[in-house]
Amino acid sequence: MSVCYRMLTPQEIALMESQGCRASEWDDVLVASSFDASRVAHVNFEGNVCLGGYTAEASPACGLRHVSLRDVTIGDDCRIEYVRELAGYHIGARVSIQGCGRIVSTGKSAFGNGTLVSVLNEAGGRSVTIYDRLTAQEAYILAYRKYKKAICDSLELHILNYALSLKGTVPTIGDDVTIDGVRLIEDVRMGDGVQVLGALRLCEGSILGGGLHPTLVGDGVVAEKFIVCEGAAVTDGATLTSCFVGEACHIGRGFSAVDSLFFANCHMEHGEACALMAGPFSVSHHRSTLLIAAQTSFFNAGSGSNQSNHSYKLGPNKFGILERGVKLASGSYLYWPARIGAFSVVLGRHKVHADLRDMPFSYIVEEPDGSTSLLPGVALRSVGVARDVAKWPKRDERLWNGEAAAGAVESNRDFLSCNMMNPYVAAQMMRGLAVLQQMSVEGASQWQGCRLSEKSLKRGIELYEKALDEYLLGMLLDRVEEGKTLQSAASGIGVWCDYLGCIAPQEEIEKDWISHSKVEPIWANLSDESPLNPIFRPFVESLPEWEWNYVASVVEQRYGVTPASAAQEQLEEWTNLWQQAHDYLLDAQLSDAEKEFDDTARMLYGVDATEEETATDFYIAMGSYEENKFVSDLLLQK
Repeated sequence: MSVCYRMLTPQEIALMESQGCRASEWDDVLVASSFDASRVAHVNFEGNVCLGGYTAEASPACGLRHVSLRDVTIGDDCRIEYVRELAGYHIGARVSIQGCGRIVSTGKSAFGNGTLVSVLNEAGGRSVTIYDRLTAQEAYILAYRKYKKAICDSLELHILNYALSLKGTVPTIGDDVTIDGVRLIEDVRMGDGVQVLGALRLCEGSILGGGLHPTLVGDGVVAEKFIVCEGAAVTDGATLTSCFVGEACHIGRGFSAVDSLFFANCHMEHGEACALMAGPFSVSHHRSTLLIAAQTSFFNAGSGSNQSNHSYKLGPNKFGILERGVKLASGSYLYWPARIGAFSVVLGRHKVHADLRDMPFSYIVEEPDGSTSLLPGVALRSVGVARDVAKWPKRDERLWNGEAAAGAVESNRDFLSCNMMNPYVAAQMMRGLAVLQQMSVEGASQWQGCRLSEKSLKRGIELYEKALDEYLLGMLLDRVEEGKTLQSAASGIGVWCDYLGCIAPQEEIEKDWISHSKVEPIWANLSDESPLNPIFRPFVESLPEWEWNYVASVVEQRYGVTPASAAQEQLEEWTNLWQQAHDYLLDAQLSDAEKEFDDTARMLYGVDATEEETATDFYIAMGSYEENKFVSDLLLQK
């Protein structure tokens, strides 16, 4: 809404001068009709300054006191006091700025937009240009589809044009913003409701408002060339250089990051990151942890976990991929390049350059002689994996619109698929199963530089078989129970990809991205969201049927019967096979959960107590196996 300003009256000027105000030229100071000169004291005015008024709702504390203003516009009902210099900004309504050093604009910035971030390959070549509408899916395309020149060039052009449209404009501080105790803010624009409390230095960035929680930049933070998205919190001495912080991320307690991207619901504390592309729900809480030149998602880093991206030859040009759900145990080490399969656990130090994408749910274990052993599929028995998958949607702190297709959750930005089993993981599992079966026939004991014992081979084959039976037949039987057709189509039966958190079929998703006739009109319009989201959203809505098409195709290959032609006897046989697989995996997870209540778990309870008192002490702290909420939910599935 435009504001009609007027010049100050002689009486207002006289009052303000009596209250310690000075101006290089009073005629350059304009005010709103409801302006109240009695609220302005000890203010120095330079250049063109426009001041808002004060409504009936304004607190007595609202006003301008002990501040130097140059070329600024200030909205209604603001409280700005004890600020050394405030220059070159447009400030919204009901803004509070107190106890700050300099808040200035150089007039040359794009506020972090257009910053080139060297993710994955620290030496370059995988770089992503960030802007304040970036999504995880865009970052994935920009990093990994350099060979699809049309799509990457068009997207890069859109981002750079967007950055150019902002460069040199007046930065804004939105409505209801609070800034307190900040030493320096230079070329930083802020959305509505943002809180900047005690930061040390913020230069060339954007802090977006409008999330489920206020976006917060807190004590001791130093950030340069950055973007912090809706609902995120960067606090407690964190340092960011050339970084993107996505929706509802938490970065704090001294965490430092350079050339890194963090997407929805990441939580980073104490450690450091360099050239990291952290997909949704990537977590690191420990001071001695380094995450370098890696892709992660739905990830957890143990204390002291570390990686190397440098062979001391042609620079730090190696990187690694940790598929969704990977955990790095305390003290673990990986020497890039390497790729770890989905939902796997890395224990110990590993220098082998292994591509283990086709062995999901595995344990990668360091042996006493320094070699690497692979235990395929054993994480399928872990109650921890099942618990993680169940908690992710519940811990989504973004503004989102409910669950969408194939476990995807639609937010303002990123599309997330939280399901444990999906076509992407199932395809990896089937390839891994074929490898294990061939190794068993040949009597082989090594794959990708990793050892596999005969016992591990047999167990991996059994676990993969059971997991595939449960997933494929479970989806088929669900459709029967829901009265849906078992007919299927060709779309979705090809390769599926994990687009940094969202599982989708590659052909259906990417074939239209290369079509300029569809892309250019969207990208020419600088709308309020990513240019790929209008293309991606209809595809996400199609995921349930595409996933069914994929499953139907694999069922025919695996069991030799087309679902649409299956007789009742066949459906009954599949029901029995699904039940066996389901019970096998569920019993394994329940057995794993029981270990949390066994004698070892009780070891340090009831110190100096009798056996009965020890049992009571343990129950007070941990409850019982049967009463555990997650265990009881699993028991309902039997």
